[in-house]
Amino acid sequence: MNSSRYGQTATFLDPTYVTGSLAGKVLITGGTDSAGLRLSTAEIYDPATGTFSYTAASPGTCSPDSQTPTPTAGCMTASRTFHSATLITSGPDKGEVLLAGGDSGFIPFPPPSAGACVDGNGIVACAELFNPATGNFTIIPSAMNTAREHHFATMISTGTFAGDVLVAGGDDNSGTGLSSIEIFDPAIGSFTVQTALSQARGYLAGALLSSGSQILLDGGAASAGGSFQAPGGTPVSTNGDLSTISSDSASGNMSSARENQTATLLTGGPLQGLVLIVGGDSNNTTAGVLASGELYSSVTNSFGALAATLATARRYHTATYLDPSVVTGPRAGDVLIVGGQDTSGNPIVGLELFSP
Repeated sequence: MNSSRYGQTATFLDPTYVTGSLAGKVLITGGTDSAGLRLSTAEIYDPATGTFSYTAASPGTCSPDSQTPTPTAGCMTASRTFHSATLITSGPDKGEVLLAGGDSGFIPFPPPSAGACVDGNGIVACAELFNPATGNFTIIPSAMNTAREHHFATMISTGTFAGDVLVAGGDDNSGTGLSSIEIFDPAIGSFTVQTALSQARGYLAGALLSSGSQILLDGGAASAGGSFQAPGGTPVSTNGDLSTISSDSASGNMSSARENQTATLLTGGPLQGLVLIVGGDSNNTTAGVLASGELYSSVTNSFGALAATLATARRYHTATYLDPSVVTGPRAGDVLIVGGQDTSGNPIVGLELFSP
């Protein structure tokens, strides 16, 4: 990449929904650089050439650690790390990417003025849209009801809230996790509060289930960590929430309490419809980093421990389902597990594959 960064997002600009020159490419937004600054730059990865390019013609004009929206061409309107990025797949904003929340690195003193994106803890309340057709970011006038980072977001595909984006949990950097849920409705361009989770969950994992309207939100922390260098807090109980947005119920219990884990829906193969949950940590220490995994079934609303374990225990990793409808070859249908941090606190170079 052109900038070193962590805490960033990476979003595939799926040609099914995105048209124009950026269709089929990957949008990378924000994060924190090697100097500790939160970034408002974004890059595009082109699989055809294997290269990265800034969305801004002059990336030096993208100001880091900003308190208020800055409408500069090709720059995010706010600096963000540990935010969410969700591709809109229907409605008036179809093909655009919703960026919500995150840590701006800017702690206002005195308290933020009217219209500021950032609350007193440096957490972003505003959201913005990236338009692949123009390559620009636009602030959404209606901010989220709660500023948050380390949350989960997903597009709802069926049911009453089809076409809306769920934003759930996270923390506000005050030492407290969040149980609140809100949805973004592209048709009206605003966020509304919905039924809360059963308990606060920051650093959680989530997956939209096969129904397209139910969301599994599992694990996480009831209290926030002390700094962005060492995120995470005391894990919640081992259970999860099964949300339909307008209602919420408890899921079964995982075999281990987890935070900073991944949850991946398997949409094909012998485990079709199950959610693979992998790794994470049990107590925000490297000694608590987990190698175990489990499967969640929405049919039985329960978790089952996997006999197989990771070769390397890891947290802060990614897990990507290699969808056989898109991917060909012997690894189609596997889950690619990349990076993270090991039990000594070191970044992991190696990757692993889970074969259903």
